[in-house]
Amino acid sequence: MADSAPLSLDALALALDESRALASLSLRGLDLNGYRGGGTAAATPLAALLGRAPLVEVDLKNCHISEKLAIRLAAGLSSAPCLAVLNLGRTSTEACAMHNCDCGIGGKGATAICEALAHVTTLESLDLRRQEIKDE
Repeated sequence: MADSAPLSLDALALALDESRALASLSLRGLDLNGYRGGGTAAATPLAALLGRAPLVEVDLKNCHISEKLAIRLAAGLSSAPCLAVLNLGRTSTEACAMHNCDCGIGGKGATAICEALAHVTTLESLDLRRQEIKDE
């Protein structure tokens, strides 16, 4: 990922914080697990954005979201005021193995997201395709 990517996500979250017109956000393919060296650094600006912006559709497909990151993102999802479509799917599990990263949301991440989305009455579609969620 380019050096400008970490600043870009923070700048995007800051700019969109004041937006009341944005309905759709796609960060498809952005390596959120590698953001600022990995871990959950991407969760803070994204969770804040998800909880405040009037987003109807959020596409985070192939964003290499780890279990820890999914748990942190769930905090923003619980207060998403208009969310109807959430895509957290993956194209393939081989891509994660090839890049040697842990990019599945896992059982705990899936539980946190589902618990958060239980409060989102506008949700119509949730894509968790190829996340390999297992009981823990």
